[in-house]
Amino acid sequence: MDPYSFNFSWGDSEEEKVARQLGMLHDQILFEGPQKIAGIIMEPITGSNGWLRLNQEYYQGVRALCDQYGIMLIADEVMSGFYRTGPLFSFQHFEGVQPDMVTFAKGVSSAYIPFSGVGMSQEIFDHFRTNALGIGSTYAAHPVACASAYATMKHMLAMDMPNQVMNVAEPVMQEELAKIIENHPSAK
Repeated sequence: MDPYSFNFSWGDSEEEKVARQLGMLHDQILFEGPQKIAGIIMEPITGSNGWLRLNQEYYQGVRALCDQYGIMLIADEVMSGFYRTGPLFSFQHFEGVQPDMVTFAKGVSSAYIPFSGVGMSQEIFDHFRTNALGIGSTYAAHPVACASAYATMKHMLAMDMPNQVMNVAEPVMQEELAKIIENHPSAK
């Protein structure tokens, strides 16, 4: 046997894979100490590695682990938010998963002007209402950036963007991705 070969498998079925992955995450949380972990940041549908979509049960399991240990679940929607996957945010594809915080940028202003933001649960929002951060930002709430984001959002709503993505873009993407998967073994 080759000493440098490594035969690892997440499992034979989706259920096995999810159970093993969640088990490893749980072990890592316990190893680090849950009280030392403020949050877990995840892209529900990642953009920089080929638009990979999380397994429904995995994302639900991460939410459950965060709830169990009082850890915030933070959805990074910088690349996938603002109707790029259908709904306003990609975490909305995952039933029963509500992040504690959502980070966003780019799509909110069509990237014409730099703009970013953070959405949060009412509980976290209430904390910051009475415990303001002692920092500021030179360009916070810049009127040109805000106008760009407002105009973009108005346009997206007027164009009925969720239905445009679902009924026009999604079928084309699925058809073209199926062709790639069929013709390229490395994509399977």
